[in-house]
Amino acid sequence: MAESETRFDPFKEYGSVEAKVYSSPHKYVQKKGLIKDFGTFLKGLEAEKAGIIGEKFLLDAHGEAIVNSLKDRAGVDARMLNFGGESSWQEVTNIIEDVKKDSIDFLIGFGGGKTIDTAKAAGYKLRIPVVIAPTLASNDAPCSALSVIYSAEGEFEEYFFFPDNPYIVLVDTAVVGAAPERFIISGMGDAMATFYEADACNRAPHARNMVGGRPTMCGLAIGVLCKDVLYEYGPQAAKDAAKKEITEAVEKIIECNTLLSGLGFESGGLGAAHAIHNGMTITPKTHHAIH
Repeated sequence: MAESETRFDPFKEYGSVEAKVYSSPHKYVQKKGLIKDFGTFLKGLEAEKAGIIGEKFLLDAHGEAIVNSLKDRAGVDARMLNFGGESSWQEVTNIIEDVKKDSIDFLIGFGGGKTIDTAKAAGYKLRIPVVIAPTLASNDAPCSALSVIYSAEGEFEEYFFFPDNPYIVLVDTAVVGAAPERFIISGMGDAMATFYEADACNRAPHARNMVGGRPTMCGLAIGVLCKDVLYEYGPQAAKDAAKKEITEAVEKIIECNTLLSGLGFESGGLGAAHAIHNGMTITPKTHHAIH
């Protein structure tokens, strides 16, 4: 990233105000088989062309269905953009260069956390809307107004913040549920930290959440709900996910890992759990691990 570029910093922008701040996407939509309805929820963008960012195997499997939905439901053309595998500044630059070759009005990040973070960072730099369509429930990246940036070797480098959250988050639970169960279990591990880190931030008088303010009651309540859902439905969801069954428990945990954890960590705050994780990425042996 160019050193001369102005960066948004929520702690500098809002921290001195000493206000409670809550942040979220405009909409969150979840349903089994939602891909065919993606276009229905994107009419409001009044756009002409989308760029769909994803890994090749995902675009090969689902890209045509997304393209057809955008065209049939919203009158939007689309171009598929291959994601290189790491949410690094080089990959963000690669996506930006691809987008500039075409008249793309908005981006769709279709994939896991690193695909999503790359799409959000590229969209912010291009000043175009970003739509998130996660294919895993392994992380809480989809809803947040930040990207986690790594080096090309997979070491944590920084959090890159944006003034706004993604335009909309579209979750097809059939796609998410088709992934190996270790991903949804990983997401539960990430989500489990949500309540405890938010509670620690709330108890510390000078702590700030990830949008530069003090936690709101809503942000804290989401953390409590996140914890309760994990304890009640997590074990059954893990069993059902292993059998590739989209049950009530799986639906609830996908929402918990994606929406509740995402809103809860951002508007509640982070603590030692994430700091320790980020530091551990300096060790190459951790790069294959997920939460």
